[in-house]
Amino acid sequence: MPDLQPSASEIGVVTGLTGQAYAESEAGSRVLEAGSHIYEGEDLVTGPAGNVEIRFIDDTLLSQGSNSRITLDDYAYDPSDSSASELLVKITEGTFRVVTGKIAEQNPERFKVGSPLATIGIRGTITVHEVIPGQSEKHGVEEIHSGKALIVQSNITGAIRQIAQPQGIVDVSASGALSAVRPLSLQELNTFREIAPENIRQEQEINDEHNNNGEDAPDDQTDDPQNHDGDGPQQEGTPDGGEGGLLSSNGVLPGQETGAPVILTMMAMAGHEQPPSEPTSPHSPEPYTEPVQDPLLDPVDPVERKTETGQTHSSNEGADTHVITGDDNANVLTGTSGVDIIYGLGGDDELYGKDGNDTLYGGAGEDMLNGGRGNDYLDGGTSGTDIDFVSYADATGGVVVDILNHIATGADGNDTLVSIEGAIGSNFNDTLLGDEYENRFEGLLGNDTIDGKGGSDWIQYEMLGSNYHLDINLDSEMAFIMTENESEQYSSSIKNIENVIGSAHADNITGSVSDNILHGNGGDDNIYGLAGNDLLFGEDGSNTIDGGDGFDTVSYAHSTTGITFTVAAGETSTIVTHSGGEDTLSHIEGFIGTAEIDHMTGSCGNEYFAGMDGDNTIDGGGGIDTVSYAHSTTGVTFTVSEGNDITVAHSGGTDTLSHIEGFTGTNSADDITGSSGNEIFNGSAGNDTYDGAGGTNTLSYSSMSSPMTITMTAEGAGNAHDDGPLTFKDTFTNIQHIIGSAGNDTFNGLTIAGSEIFQGGAGMDTFNLNNAATSVLEYTSLSDGGDQIQDFKSGQDYFSFSGNDFDPSTNQTLTNLDSAYDGSNGSFGNNDAHFVFDSDHTLWYDSNGDEAGGAEKIATVLSGDEVAATDIHV
Repeated sequence: MPDLQPSASEIGVVTGLTGQAYAESEAGSRVLEAGSHIYEGEDLVTGPAGNVEIRFIDDTLLSQGSNSRITLDDYAYDPSDSSASELLVKITEGTFRVVTGKIAEQNPERFKVGSPLATIGIRGTITVHEVIPGQSEKHGVEEIHSGKALIVQSNITGAIRQIAQPQGIVDVSASGALSAVRPLSLQELNTFREIAPENIRQEQEINDEHNNNGEDAPDDQTDDPQNHDGDGPQQEGTPDGGEGGLLSSNGVLPGQETGAPVILTMMAMAGHEQPPSEPTSPHSPEPYTEPVQDPLLDPVDPVERKTETGQTHSSNEGADTHVITGDDNANVLTGTSGVDIIYGLGGDDELYGKDGNDTLYGGAGEDMLNGGRGNDYLDGGTSGTDIDFVSYADATGGVVVDILNHIATGADGNDTLVSIEGAIGSNFNDTLLGDEYENRFEGLLGNDTIDGKGGSDWIQYEMLGSNYHLDINLDSEMAFIMTENESEQYSSSIKNIENVIGSAHADNITGSVSDNILHGNGGDDNIYGLAGNDLLFGEDGSNTIDGGDGFDTVSYAHSTTGITFTVAAGETSTIVTHSGGEDTLSHIEGFIGTAEIDHMTGSCGNEYFAGMDGDNTIDGGGGIDTVSYAHSTTGVTFTVSEGNDITVAHSGGTDTLSHIEGFTGTNSADDITGSSGNEIFNGSAGNDTYDGAGGTNTLSYSSMSSPMTITMTAEGAGNAHDDGPLTFKDTFTNIQHIIGSAGNDTFNGLTIAGSEIFQGGAGMDTFNLNNAATSVLEYTSLSDGGDQIQDFKSGQDYFSFSGNDFDPSTNQTLTNLDSAYDGSNGSFGNNDAHFVFDSDHTLWYDSNGDEAGGAEKIATVLSGDEVAATDIHV
């Protein structure tokens, strides 16, 4: 399509664009892109995924969402003749956000927005609009300066609403009826702000330009001095008695009735300047003190907050509303004692609102938002993996933070929370509540109540003072802050918390029977994992670490010196010297090394090693031992040589391995070849090649969460690809045993003679056996059940059960029912464990026979033979 430019005057430029957007005029239609000029009289149109942003020459900013159309009817800007300036636009459909510029300052009577159902008069504000053709409309304000207002008049009934407070909106029905002024919802506010990412930056640029030129900000102008007494002439189209002080609480002007539509303008409110809203607080405000500078809290690798490449900004007092904008670096931005709007944008920012009813937007990065006093709006940003905190570290009383319900209440005000994942409490008694996702909490001092709700949640004590230490037990759901003489100072109730970061002092940290991450931080800590597969960090200090039951791993990833150790056999402790001290380890099965040169030697048990960077030497000793290269940013290629050392080059160095039987590759393309012995290959992202060579070899995807499709093309050979977001495809040969992922996998068996062993693992898996080969379906846990089987051939294919969930006495025993099994049919005459195959062709394992409950579905045979007792191997 040719780029047809109209002959009309150029009035603006495209500052930002995503998707498709067009400008239409009598000259035709042209595709817009960033930097395109905009002309008077054009229609701006966006497609289904389009978003266009415009900066007009008077610094008015227009942001337009998807499936939207607006007509730029009239535009004129003459800095020397204010009466000649005007901006008249007409919205046909869609979502819009408008920031007023110099035209609204010079000639507010000629700054108007029209729509099918309403006419809107605008001055000194940020407005938002949504028009659904033939249905309804919304017109409101995001921000509005003291003494200003937005006027909405119905084109059908003539009714009028005035919005004089921030974040207010009016609904217009298809009949033209206007609602009372109501608050913008969180979802609405986010919807309007999401279409304006570039113009939010432009706002700050414009403010900076005005400040550098010694001008007032665009919306802080002084009205006509002749009208300061409030008795100046009433502006055209303003209803009698329409001055701001007479507005009723629902936004309806006194005595207002329906009537013929009038041209609406922003009312001149000189002489009626309203003071900034005061925070709602249960007590009289105290003198403001500078907030505690809260660090960003990283659960495993605490990050030192850096601002030297970003901004450190404290706003000067003065204007009614202050807009402060950071950049894409880490910023520390501090507001005023008035009303502030602070944008962190990119980077890990710290935003401090101080007094007033502030609006803080963290943007991208892991941000900390401290609204200070007042009823604040705190939005951490929508980055998928970032954890954004609200902080009440300087609050004058206890707080209740409810992340699930997006609210925080306390002595200093009532806040609205959006996209917040973490909370820092006060030094008083707090209640901190999470949601169904991962949350992180730091209660500070006080007797707190902390409930993570769902997800894998953290409690952390990195800000605990030097005269205290921690005694926490996740199993008993209690945490105590202790003094130096071991007396209890504060006690907190903690529920649904899985992970802990200790203080910089000597702590006692005990996990639960679930999987935990326990991080000692500084000091000589005592860390006890209890049951579960735990990840343990002693960190600085000489720590005592006991993993307890389960497969537990200790990490030295933060040590600045290499480590050398040999895992002690049995109940004997293993001693590990690191940069922060000397640890005593027991009941530890996994070891993560440093970025330096490590020497790690295993015992006769089964161990896991990750050498990380450096030229490491790893000797697994006896047992079945595994080495992981998941940390490497480049793929690995090597061949296992039984009885000889293996050299593996990775992104951080070259390792020497011996007595290693299991291997985990990288997220790049790996090529791993086994030996004549038995190896285990743990599949990872990347297009990998596995050759088991000799022996009986296993390829496992159990660490993957996305579904896998595994297809056998020859005995021991085939390919595997994920059905989720990773999009990789592996090929393998000489693999006899394949384990699926935690997702719903599909196994396509051999179409020729041979043998294969499939273990679906977690998820509801499908086995297409094809009746050609001998297929073994392996189950090591009841959680492996719930599968579907095609083409089962009794006497050739069979089920293999192992692990503590299955009673060995049930080997080759089976009860066949002519009815569906409900778990308590009274079919056995006892409460012993049984396998059952019912009329629905479903195989069950019932751990307690005729007793109610205990029945778990193993698989449903969709086609093929019925299962016989000889097909059950335990």
